[in-house]
Amino acid sequence: MKFDIIFCGRKKFTKYANQKYGWLMGSRSDHIKSNGHTWNDNVDFIDAPFKDWEKKKGTFLEAVERFKPKYVVVPDIYHWEDFVERLKMGYTFLDMGIGNIIIVPKQKGMHSKIPPEFIIGWPMANKSYSDICFDEWELFNIRGRTIHLLGSMPRRQAEMMQYHNVCSIDGNGFVKVAQKYRKAYGPNLEAINMMGEIHSDEIVFRSIDGIGKFWKNFNETLP
Repeated sequence: MKFDIIFCGRKKFTKYANQKYGWLMGSRSDHIKSNGHTWNDNVDFIDAPFKDWEKKKGTFLEAVERFKPKYVVVPDIYHWEDFVERLKMGYTFLDMGIGNIIIVPKQKGMHSKIPPEFIIGWPMANKSYSDICFDEWELFNIRGRTIHLLGSMPRRQAEMMQYHNVCSIDGNGFVKVAQKYRKAYGPNLEAINMMGEIHSDEIVFRSIDGIGKFWKNFNETLP
């Protein structure tokens, strides 16, 4: 089972993870400059802003056009009246040659209405990180569909892979954990206390190494 690991964050972190562990480099479209990316970079994954969409729409479309990434996340669909418009945007990106378009429905019952040419984005985080979370029983309505897992920690993502057709995952919560709580994650996802003089950036690199080894060990168990 082949899946892509995507990391959205500052360029020095995503570049390190890409070069050492093969993770794809990603960014939300309105964070491209603050993450340190330029239009000459190879950004593999572009996420859409979920706040102030109309204000930030132009930046998002420009980023997709310039980078032509491997993955694009169409803006989340909160209301049924936006459903057709979001799908049209997805088809526009397919016509541009972008092969992996992720649609993120935020209403119950929408998942089964997503055409099969699209990847369904599934919010994995709890209410602290995702504004709308679904009961995972909703997934049984789309059993067999290709899914992208949005957020959460690797262990829970790995559990989902046992039951669903997961093509890609993303998550950067460990960066906040490093910066706020000064903890890194080891290869078994154990929390490592890093209190002291060490810079928070070094804690992030430590977590990348730990999580990278976790996924390497996980891949070795796959058929």
